[in-house]
Amino acid sequence: MGCGGSKEEEEAAEPAEVKVVVDDTAPPDKVRRDDADDAVGEAADGRPVVGLEIDVTILSAEGLRIMDKNVFSSGGSSDPYCKIFYGTSTQPERDTIGTTTVKEKNLSPEWNESFKFVAGGWKFSPGGALIVRVLDRDMVSGDDPMGQVVLKAHTLTGRVVERDFPLVACPGCSNPTGHVRMRVSLVARHALSVLAKNAVTLPGGVIGVCLGWDMPAMKAAGGVKRRAIDLDTSAVGVDAQGRVLLDETVYHSDLTNSNHSIVHTGDEQEGDADIDGSADDERIVIDLDRVPPRVDAIFLLATVATPGVDFSAVKSATVRLIDWRSGFEFCRFMPAVTGGTALFVARLARTPPSGWTLTTIGEGDATARDFGTLIPEMKAYMVDRVPNIRIDPMERIAILRKGAEPVRLTDYLSDGLAPQLTIGLSWDVTAGVEIDLDASVIMLDASYKPLDIVFFGKLISSDGAIRHGGDEREGDAKGDDEKINISLPQVHPSCAIIGVCINSYSGQELDDVSKCGCRLFNPQTVFQTGPLMQLAFSNADWLNGKTACLLAMLYRNPLDPNDWLMRTIAEGAMGKRADENVDELQAVLRALPPQPMAPSTPRALPVAVPLAPVAVPIMPVPTGMPMGAPPTVPGIALPSM
Repeated sequence: MGCGGSKEEEEAAEPAEVKVVVDDTAPPDKVRRDDADDAVGEAADGRPVVGLEIDVTILSAEGLRIMDKNVFSSGGSSDPYCKIFYGTSTQPERDTIGTTTVKEKNLSPEWNESFKFVAGGWKFSPGGALIVRVLDRDMVSGDDPMGQVVLKAHTLTGRVVERDFPLVACPGCSNPTGHVRMRVSLVARHALSVLAKNAVTLPGGVIGVCLGWDMPAMKAAGGVKRRAIDLDTSAVGVDAQGRVLLDETVYHSDLTNSNHSIVHTGDEQEGDADIDGSADDERIVIDLDRVPPRVDAIFLLATVATPGVDFSAVKSATVRLIDWRSGFEFCRFMPAVTGGTALFVARLARTPPSGWTLTTIGEGDATARDFGTLIPEMKAYMVDRVPNIRIDPMERIAILRKGAEPVRLTDYLSDGLAPQLTIGLSWDVTAGVEIDLDASVIMLDASYKPLDIVFFGKLISSDGAIRHGGDEREGDAKGDDEKINISLPQVHPSCAIIGVCINSYSGQELDDVSKCGCRLFNPQTVFQTGPLMQLAFSNADWLNGKTACLLAMLYRNPLDPNDWLMRTIAEGAMGKRADENVDELQAVLRALPPQPMAPSTPRALPVAVPLAPVAVPIMPVPTGMPMGAPPTVPGIALPSM
């Protein structure tokens, strides 16, 4: 699907940070039920609710009441802020979700501040309510209420709502004025049900995941323009313990799994690929008979990559699951119906002795933009297969991509900056081609002056903080071609930037490198939680004719020298050794200087919260639609239809 055009419009601003509150309050015995292992709530239809997740973004307010009157005129102002609660009719302020910043002397404040509340399902009831109360900061006599918004849980469940909500009376304020604009969603998660109406058993075969969309028409100067919006589809492999297997996962920049039984057609960023003349813009093909035995389940997702946009802006988006050889359509979803930025489409799970079960999900998420931030939800979907699985609501992997914002390392480390981290670098070369590739790091100061280079000829930095592991292929980071260990707390204070690069020492061009990437991980926890950050590229045309690759960089936050950030570079270069790429790294930094990042709020302590989704009935309706030829990825043979 799609049509030509260019992206002209400015995207809506993303909230700078989502403040997460994880509630681990022990449930009272009276909310336990005989039909559930854990304490649960109850939906309107009687089903047990085992997880609760609320997303709230306070955007702005208009027409607020004057609380601080001007003694010399009829005017005045207020110092408003919002306080967010979730509770019941008898305990309306039972749980405090968060508080916005104060906007001084402002009757039309803008906040754009986001909050996420995660709790056990026992806290949910259809009669529950979300309360957003506006108050005026008063340092002398105490803060004064200015009105509130009350939203019943049943009106929010399963969808994203964004609009202006008028303020109503609250204790201490009987005559409020104005409204608050908010984006709100509430997910009451139910246990994944494997029933005939929402699941189908497959003996094997080949499954296709097809995502298609058109660029939406937008009014602009000179007429109607087509806005480019980037959607992504991914297939995430997990093992029998519910752990994500990145080498068995395919997505926008890593197009094949370990044995090419799962293949992605490639990243389409505008919705105009129209593969094989069809309505599909991205496809994933899964040969179930060849999926490695260590993969116990595969989650199929669709996400919105474009900042400031969710599925509601792409009315044409469609996700279909099909039998690849016959074209039979198992089900289709219209993500605009659920809204949000991510959609869990379905789960494929092994059924002994050699079959699979396809179970539809059809549940969204309001903030995630890739599978890396949905690991707790994926683990929740595995509770039927791993009953005692531990779910940490803060677990995530940063899926890096070219042009994306930098990420803070400590946001992905629950115990602060680890004493040692490892950069694992990997590459795949076309069969029969031999290229001598080497990984190195370049250390620069804040003015981009070179300080040191760690490579095969100098395995330890002068300050002793960085150690190259040579050509080792065994040990902690199985699958990495080379590893570089870094103790960031020991890096010399004068070093502000650590660039990571790969060189062809033989001088051969990198055209035959089919995949390359790096991952940052804690060697003490990588087997339990996987890497902290992942960067991968498949068939990167920017490597053609080049002999070096500047992959990524670690750098000190300009606002805090003890705060380390990571940013993708992904630029081809020329050079047999890293010292030949110093000037190219400097040129990249001059063009895109290291960005500062404001200090983050303290992270909530991890706690296991049992979350699980509600399954959507499967609708096996044959479409008779011609599917065209299977997608092709260079060097990969796919099954014919």
